[in-house]
Amino acid sequence: NMIKLFSLSLQPLFLAAIMFGVKVPDIVLDAFDTKFPSADEVIWDKVDDKTYTASFIFNDTLHVARFSDKGKWQETRKEIEYDSLPEKVINGFEKTYNVSKVKSVMRSESSTGKIKYVFEIKKLIKTEEVIFSELGKEQVAKMCIRDRLYSESS
Repeated sequence: NMIKLFSLSLQPLFLAAIMFGVKVPDIVLDAFDTKFPSADEVIWDKVDDKTYTASFIFNDTLHVARFSDKGKWQETRKEIEYDSLPEKVINGFEKTYNVSKVKSVMRSESSTGKIKYVFEIKKLIKTEEVIFSELGKEQVAKMCIRDRLYSESS
C-alpha cells in the first residue's frame, strides 16, 4: 500500500522535527484538530516566527496545511492527479512546461477561498514549483523554502 509506505517514510522526519524542537502553540494545534479531526501521520514544521505547517494524511491523500501562530488557518494543499486538473489549467501549463517533468500536483485553497494549482517539476539538478490559477494563468510567487508553500507577491 503506497500510503502506508509513504507514511512510514515520513516517520523519521517526525522524529527529526521533535529533535529540533518544533514547538507548536496549543492554539495552532487546537485549530488544526478542529479543521482536520481525522488527520493521520501529522508532521509539524515552523516556517518562520508566525507560520506553522502540518503535513498529514487525510482521506488517504497527502495534505499540507498552513496556520498562523494565532491559530488562523491560511491555506491547505491537497495532492491530486494531473488528469483531474481543470482543462484550462492543463492547457495553460502545457503551453510552457513539459508534462513528463511533473513530479506532483497539489490543489491549494486559501482562507479567502482562492484556488490555485501547484506543480512540482523536475529541472536538470533541482526541483522547481510553479503555480497556476483556476483560469490557467501562471502566477508570480515567492517561495517559503522550508515547507514549499508560497505566498503570492502582487
